[in-house]
Amino acid sequence: MTHLALRCVCSPDFPLAGEVQVRQPDLKQYRQVVIRDSGQQDIDSGWLGSHQRLTVSSLAMALSAVEKGLGFGWLPTHDVDRKIEQGVLTPVDLAKGAIRDVRLQIGMNPDLAHVGEINTLFELFTDLVPTRQALSC
Repeated sequence: MTHLALRCVCSPDFPLAGEVQVRQPDLKQYRQVVIRDSGQQDIDSGWLGSHQRLTVSSLAMALSAVEKGLGFGWLPTHDVDRKIEQGVLTPVDLAKGAIRDVRLQIGMNPDLAHVGEINTLFELFTDLVPTRQALSC
């Protein structure tokens, strides 16, 4: 298991860009860009923040949609920090909780465990997690 930091961002032209000290409930009036979860459970983690959602299938699509002003999004800091510096994106000025830390997990469908390529891919992904993180989880 590993962690990923997410920052709430929007286009400089999006209405949230001009707001200050935005509270979490205030986000519900704006469209949120959400990356589709490939999990089998239908769970709303409570952090999605908006009744209006634009659901996309990849991080690249989410970044593009947010950059085009189609909504705000909670996106990985390592992908948005440079875009913020370039003025392409702007962080939403939240009263609190500007960064969210999410845990990422990987699992394998037991019905596919016999497929060599899937096993190899699973091993490659799990090897990417540093040993110290694996031991702390």
